[in-house]
Amino acid sequence: SGIGGIRLTFHKEEINQALEWAEILKQKGFRVFMQPVGTMFYTDLELLRLVEKINTLRPYAFYIVDTLGSMYRSDVSHRFYLIDKNMDPAIHLGFHGHNNLQLAFSNAQVLMKIPTRRTLILDSSVYGMGRGAGNLPTELICEYINRTIAPRYDVTTVMDLYDEYISEIRKTHEWGYTLPYYLAAENLCHPNYAAFL
Repeated sequence: SGIGGIRLTFHKEEINQALEWAEILKQKGFRVFMQPVGTMFYTDLELLRLVEKINTLRPYAFYIVDTLGSMYRSDVSHRFYLIDKNMDPAIHLGFHGHNNLQLAFSNAQVLMKIPTRRTLILDSSVYGMGRGAGNLPTELICEYINRTIAPRYDVTTVMDLYDEYISEIRKTHEWGYTLPYYLAAENLCHPNYAAFL
């Protein structure tokens, strides 16, 4: 009863199955967040066809997902404009950035500056906690929003979460920028290769 939304990630070859699952989840009352793995690897035409299907499904949100952490600002903004101009305005648009090239924070800033009436969702995690190179750090994006848009977030609470929970996890499970993850992103290959090598 405490779960309000479900993040549904899927590869290109899983689109139809993901749409079926999403419909079932919607019927059960969940908010569905559709996240196509490796959004960068969709051609414009493939992305537009997917957006047509998303318009029919009408999930809570559809995402740009930087799976390999290899998207530069032009990659992110191009996909944003393509999706924003063609997707039902009631569907929220999200960004899930990985930090292989240390660009999750700057790409989030780029998206926040693009004029749109659509609700924008930015995935983040305390101290950037996440697989491999990690994700957009919550404390960074909250402080940025507080300084440049409006004071909305208590960053001290985020830091308390780090002190109380995340710092202990960090002692045994490492994440964050490394040269192997940088090389994986620059060569557009999965981080598993970097981890294995």
